[in-house]
Amino acid sequence: CFARNKTNTLFNPSLPGWRDAHDAAGNKAMVELNGGLLRFDHDFGAVTFSSLTGYDSVEQLLADESGGLPYIQFQAQQQGDYQVFSQELRLTSNSDGKVKWIGGLFYSHENDHFSTTARNNAVGPPTLSVVPTSILNQRGDVYSAYGQIEVAFTERFNMNLGLRYTNDKKEGDTTVVAM
Repeated sequence: CFARNKTNTLFNPSLPGWRDAHDAAGNKAMVELNGGLLRFDHDFGAVTFSSLTGYDSVEQLLADESGGLPYIQFQAQQQGDYQVFSQELRLTSNSDGKVKWIGGLFYSHENDHFSTTARNNAVGPPTLSVVPTSILNQRGDVYSAYGQIEVAFTERFNMNLGLRYTNDKKEGDTTVVAM
């Protein structure tokens, strides 16, 4: 059994890699994630101190030809790079009594870069027209403080009260380039 792909090449769909035969544009999808978490706990008797430090780095690439014709009609390409660092410090009560509590501070910083390019060959090959490339650079910082208390009045009646304050600041810029 043979068929023709978008570039008019014969292929056998029963062979390995037959899905690549319909790929006129070199479609790609790649996501690379690296990161880690470092946790430190220390029991001081009445309370436990915890420190959680995290870092994530994500890189992505997506190229997709979605025109459905034997030449590249419309191709979108997206590329992203994201980094996030976070730090949390908290104290937790170790009581088995009627009152338990937790309180802490949290900080996070992110740095993001993202671009999208759309290529449109509306009139067919060999025209290569590139419509705008949009580039977004964004930075963000989050600061927060939180606390929660639980009071057990009886075995069946508890009350929880929590409070959180968050200051979230993001700034960025967008550039559009037409080629």
